[in-house]
Amino acid sequence: MSLHDALRLTLRNARRNPERFERFARRWLERFIGETEASLKLISWIADDLEKIGMPECPYFIRQEAEQRMRRLQEALRETGEAPSTERLVGYGKWGSR
Repeated sequence: MSLHDALRLTLRNARRNPERFERFARRWLERFIGETEASLKLISWIADDLEKIGMPECPYFIRQEAEQRMRRLQEALRETGEAPSTERLVGYGKWGSR
């Protein structure tokens, strides 16, 4: 299964199986780290957004922004099969402002 498909399933589990989401997210992030040359900054941002998506107490609009960024990441992975540079994600909400 490709990284982008695995991310799609991980994000789907946030809504369908919230009690299992963290395990899915950790597994996907480990695979992402192992299969890409992503920078520590990008890995940190992704982990932060995955955490927000999995936190029911997180305000809705913050979770929505995190989900949108993860969908953009998924699109980038689908297009290239590689981790996007942080420069490519500039302008995409929080990821562009750090």
